Amino acid sequence: MPKGFCSVFIFFFLSSFVHAQVQPEHARIQLEEERDPLLSKEITDVIDAERAAQEASPVSTSPLTVPMPNPNTGVLRSTSTQPIDRNSVLAFEEFSWGVRAFHNGYYNSALVNFEKALGFVPKNALYRLWLGFANYYAGLEESALAQWETVINEDVAGYWLQSRVDTMLFRSSPYYDNLSQDTWAERGETPGRSGRILRFLRPTSVVADNLSGGAYVASYGTNTVAKFDVNGAVLVRYSGGLVQFDGPWDVLPLDDGRFFVSEFRSKRISLMSHSGFRLKTFGSLPNEGGLTSPQYLASTEDGYLYVTDWATKRVLKYDFNGKFIMTIGEPSPLFEGLGHPGGIAASATELYVVDVDRRRVCVFDHYGNYLYEMGRGELISPEGLRLRKGKYLIVADGTRVIEGNIEDKTFIPITDLVGKAENIMQTAFDANGALLVTDNKTNRLVYLSRLSSIYGGLSVEIRRIMSDRFPNVVMEVAVQSRSGEPVVGLQPGNFLLYDNGHPVASFNLGAYDNEPSIPVQASLMVEASPEALSMVDLFANGIGQLNQAILGKGNLKTFWISEAPMEDIVFTGYDDIEGYRQKVSKMVNPNWRFDAGLRMAASALMPRAGKQAVFFLTTGTQNGYAFNQYQPAELATYLKNNGIMFFPIYVLPTQRNEFYDLISRETGGHSLYLYRPQGMNGVIDAVKKVPTGIYTISYTSQENDDFGRSYITTDLEVVLQKESGKTVSGYFAPLR
Repeated sequence: MPKGFCSVFIFFFLSSFVHAQVQPEHARIQLEEERDPLLSKEITDVIDAERAAQEASPVSTSPLTVPMPNPNTGVLRSTSTQPIDRNSVLAFEEFSWGVRAFHNGYYNSALVNFEKALGFVPKNALYRLWLGFANYYAGLEESALAQWETVINEDVAGYWLQSRVDTMLFRSSPYYDNLSQDTWAERGETPGRSGRILRFLRPTSVVADNLSGGAYVASYGTNTVAKFDVNGAVLVRYSGGLVQFDGPWDVLPLDDGRFFVSEFRSKRISLMSHSGFRLKTFGSLPNEGGLTSPQYLASTEDGYLYVTDWATKRVLKYDFNGKFIMTIGEPSPLFEGLGHPGGIAASATELYVVDVDRRRVCVFDHYGNYLYEMGRGELISPEGLRLRKGKYLIVADGTRVIEGNIEDKTFIPITDLVGKAENIMQTAFDANGALLVTDNKTNRLVYLSRLSSIYGGLSVEIRRIMSDRFPNVVMEVAVQSRSGEPVVGLQPGNFLLYDNGHPVASFNLGAYDNEPSIPVQASLMVEASPEALSMVDLFANGIGQLNQAILGKGNLKTFWISEAPMEDIVFTGYDDIEGYRQKVSKMVNPNWRFDAGLRMAASALMPRAGKQAVFFLTTGTQNGYAFNQYQPAELATYLKNNGIMFFPIYVLPTQRNEFYDLISRETGGHSLYLYRPQGMNGVIDAVKKVPTGIYTISYTSQENDDFGRSYITTDLEVVLQKESGKTVSGYFAPLR
């Protein structure tokens, strides 16, 4: 019998033997994880004992083929035929099950498999890298860093892994909390004219479009509004329809895709559809406020629009239907009046208006009462104004951009565009954190990023690869800035994908952030405390509201948070309060575990695709067991690493919990009161609007999967102007 045939026969025999031995073990571990993710330590202890017994047995050798590290291309592209022992075959089998468990969202099971694989072959860098992946998504960042540092020190990983470690360390460093001290540097530029191509002329304003990640530019010189994608390419130019724009000055996008445009020469405000059709005009008639030269726009969450009017030296307030409400900024006994007003910005309680003549920022409340001023003696030629994070005012000040701190009234310069600025009219922060600047004289749009982001690059993670329909492959990818903000609006041209080292020329790109059909996958935690038992009517109502709110928009699982948290697959709330009381009375325990419940509720979401959120119906109290095993920061990390938002829902308006609120803020959620005026209506829609930076890439693989036994690598690079990031992963096709 030929020697090669013997080798292949031995490989299939041993692989089949190991598969038969390991598969039941894997299935048991997966079942345990679904029941309670906190049991993984106990399972690991059992597996360690079994591994020790196996290592004590004699070792046989056979010239088979398994992955070996390749220092030139990184640890994930690594197949080499070398004589190996039986332990390597057993390790590879465990590794393959670990990769499959990982991509199905069973990270605790994957941890066990990768640890067993390393038990058989302790120095395999590929298995150690994947053990780091599993630790990271299980919320164990320190363990992940330890594994990856070992791989890096062995010099078998590419630069991408060192970059990922550097990003993790940066986000946990004191410097991360002082990003305002970082320098802004130019990342890219879009000129208004390139040869015969005219994009815009004399731009007066730039406004971020959070829906697409791009921006609008008001082109005063061409009477158009240009919409750009995240790369600075023109998507569409709006002219106003049958009645064209006449001196467009500023743009204000709405959440539904419509947008307002102020038209300086035609003395009106126009409401446009998302496709550019004029829906409504207002402002020019006396009963509409009598605009004579409208310029800058701002809005508040309660549905009011504010317009600065240059010639009449005032601000006009409207509702979104165009109804005139009042004027702001005229002289009074307590206020000398505005000079010519420039840019305007609005917070939840205050209005900030640039007074161009007196070189200051005047502050009013929403009713027009003058409060105080900022910047007198520090501003040179102020024009446009933006509010950042409710705390900082970004002022376009002639040949520079400066930042004012509302709390201490101080101003510091941000950029002068390396001395090339001539007349900066307006700025904006796009959905990805870039600072956009328009210069009216040099006729250009400039993109700036934090210097640390340009040098540190983007954070790119392949969170899962779905290969159950191989050769059709779908991967879920998260793209973030170095500081952790989601990067939205990317196009196929921003992605470079390789399958087993071969470039994938054709793939389809989807995004969770701009596809309304993407379902919301949610878990509802119900506090089963003695205090909650005394409020059964409130809790029953809350559960019913959430189940109603998610109908047709996603899926909701309910979990009772008791001493031993438990999933309830049939509970959706009851109109019968007594029936609910009987149900919850069986679950109530003074030793209820918040941390265990949160991890269980979150782990139930991980195998499911879509935007993910955990809601917690709570009294706002906590006991001594709330953080018995995991601290709030660790829980927040666990959710953040898996893209899961947390929303505490308080049944009482007076009771809040600082730790629940902390986890909410860190994960992109926010705290709610059950009996707010709109109830739970809109909660699921709010989840859909939270940017995630998660994309899906689907393609047809051309690789040989060897009936599901070959490990296929994937390399992914994302490039956005001068910023880029890379990651490496891999997958197995289904066994056949």
